[in-house]
Amino acid sequence: MGAGEVILALEAVAGEPQHPVVDLAVACGDRLVLAGGTGDLRSAVLHLLAGAVRPAAGTVRYRGRDIWQEADQRVALARHVGFCFAGYGLINNMNVEENILLPLAYHNGRYDAAAAGRVVRHFGLEPIRRQRPALIGEEERILAGLARAFVIDPEAVLFDCPEHLYTE
Repeated sequence: MGAGEVILALEAVAGEPQHPVVDLAVACGDRLVLAGGTGDLRSAVLHLLAGAVRPAAGTVRYRGRDIWQEADQRVALARHVGFCFAGYGLINNMNVEENILLPLAYHNGRYDAAAAGRVVRHFGLEPIRRQRPALIGEEERILAGLARAFVIDPEAVLFDCPEHLYTE
């Protein structure tokens, strides 16, 4: 994809009937921040962009195609767009490395040790790779959540940053 080409778009989207209508386009090379407090729909917009929630109205597009009209587009979106949840989405009965590998195992049906090693090193997680999320600090959980979003070598990453990280 070339610079400026739209990857993700919301067209006249409302997550719930009472939510405002949102139009948004995210292109290659864009850096977009949705900031706000609890209850401001930031997470709802990110979940709509990620295809995790079907909108009550409007269209969600990945590479120009409606992800809710074409099931293969939802699969493609999940394989090419990383998502880091507000709570980092880590599963406590899996160690950090297993959590990082989860998207690869889910989408490709296999664990990729080389990919895990690459992102574990990149995010400086070697010392805690075998620990459970409940036993590591918040900074390490953030890094593990981001590493999981990046392990698929994504075209885009959606990071639902907890409010306290950007308000302190």
